[in-house]
Amino acid sequence: MFKGRSVTAFLAVLFASAYLVYLIISFKDFNNQSEEPAGQFIRSLLTLFLLPHLIVTIIAVIMGWIGFGTKSSGFILTSAILYCVSLFMFMFVFFYLVPSIVLGFVGYANQKKLSRINVL
Repeated sequence: MFKGRSVTAFLAVLFASAYLVYLIISFKDFNNQSEEPAGQFIRSLLTLFLLPHLIVTIIAVIMGWIGFGTKSSGFILTSAILYCVSLFMFMFVFFYLVPSIVLGFVGYANQKKLSRINVL
């Protein structure tokens, strides 16, 4: 399964996928709360900031899985950069995305090295 593929890139996308599942479940539960006007305002304000973060994270996870599946260091680098963009869009989830960012960049370097070795 890992022949010619970076294990760290797999771990990065695996952690990001787990975070994405958690984010989708909590986002769904978050929108099903009380009907008070103040609570609705706070929820809509938080949704305004959370939704772009969710969309960029979904795109990054898709790019990460494509990069791992096709052994493409470019897709892995793109997903690691998108993890960074997603982190800066919503800084409250700093500790959830840092492992994916670090492992993503390390996985990019490893995949690039593995791709060069397999070509030669």
